[in-house]
Amino acid sequence: MPYLSLYESLKSNQFVEQLDQTPAQQYWFKAIATLGQFLAESNLPKLDPKLGNSGIFLTNSPQVLVNNFYGDLGVQVWVFIASQTSLFPTTFPSFSAIDIVNLDQANFDKKEWFLIFINSQFSTLFISSEYKFLFSLHPDPVSHALWELKHHISNQHQLEIFNQKLQSLPLVVPTYKIMSKFALVLLTQSFPQELPIPELKEVETIKAIAHEVKTPLTTIRTLVKSILRRQDVTPQIRHRLEKIDFECQDQIERFNLIFEIVKLDQQSVPTELTNLEEILQNSLELWQKQSQRRQLSLTIDMPRFTPLVMSNSQLLNQLLNSLVDRVIRSLPSDSHINIGINIVGKYVKVQFKSQTNLMEHTLTHKSVGQWLMLQPETGSLSLSLMISKVLFELIGGKLTIKTHPTVASYDGEILNIFLPIKE
Repeated sequence: MPYLSLYESLKSNQFVEQLDQTPAQQYWFKAIATLGQFLAESNLPKLDPKLGNSGIFLTNSPQVLVNNFYGDLGVQVWVFIASQTSLFPTTFPSFSAIDIVNLDQANFDKKEWFLIFINSQFSTLFISSEYKFLFSLHPDPVSHALWELKHHISNQHQLEIFNQKLQSLPLVVPTYKIMSKFALVLLTQSFPQELPIPELKEVETIKAIAHEVKTPLTTIRTLVKSILRRQDVTPQIRHRLEKIDFECQDQIERFNLIFEIVKLDQQSVPTELTNLEEILQNSLELWQKQSQRRQLSLTIDMPRFTPLVMSNSQLLNQLLNSLVDRVIRSLPSDSHINIGINIVGKYVKVQFKSQTNLMEHTLTHKSVGQWLMLQPETGSLSLSLMISKVLFELIGGKLTIKTHPTVASYDGEILNIFLPIKE
């Protein structure tokens, strides 16, 4: 029997949204809560299981069933577990039926959790695999997941019941209203999260790296500026010296941000009315210069009016610069970066989307402790996305990351930032 990993089977599906979750299972727990909230607000009628038109709930995590909302919907529950590896809760809500499908331990990924919910109006798919989370409301990945699960039902009588149930609930494409509302609730749901504090050894290492990098770069900048003041410098040499100066300043500012973040006390991050439009306009020239130096193009789509948001102006500006710098340094030449600003409910969404025609291009980053990420191809050192996400939460926002391959081209990382609008 094949190894059961829905994540590996569906991570490249074009109808699946993939998010990095830090800490592990962050969006898994959010998704469960979101589904409960969504169904409660949708006022769906309770269906009669005897008529064969009630919903179906499939999972390999029976713990999510405790004291939850699913029992009130008259759904059938199918639990897929490895024999003697999953402990059932002592109490369950009232379900119309519970079927247990025993999986072979050798073919079961104990670090992967899935949840599928299907009714007559829509279907949802959640998959959590350590630091990766997939979700979709589209029938295509849901159908593929169901096909995978069928191959792990060895009991023929169970399989017949399973097929009959699925035939009574044909998968449908949900309305745009359902999809947009569900995604917004999931991505903007507020869950308190603390800033991870690195070990003392890591703090000292970061400080040492920052000092060792900044000191010689400061010296180089001083020497470069003294040469630039000379009258006999040719235009070609001046251009090269200005490029050196810009690179040095860029690296110094990058390490200044890293150094300041290490010292940050999360209790002392105030939020105030912030003019996001002004921050973006002031930064645009810098971002375009950075892009042009690496033969990239960068555009920004601003709405006619961008409302004020609640955030920390200084830290927001630093974090946006850090993210743009990371995207720029992760792309090959001739790539394009688009920054889009949209109003999404009570939030302003800032989206950074990169695009390149190189199908083989991949973004490679390796962790250096809890706080830093290294890109081996360029030697670029930056804040880890985990820390960036936590920092955005400290200033009232949200950061989500996904990759989305398409047939025509490779769409690189898509960074979505949600900032609360002043009420």
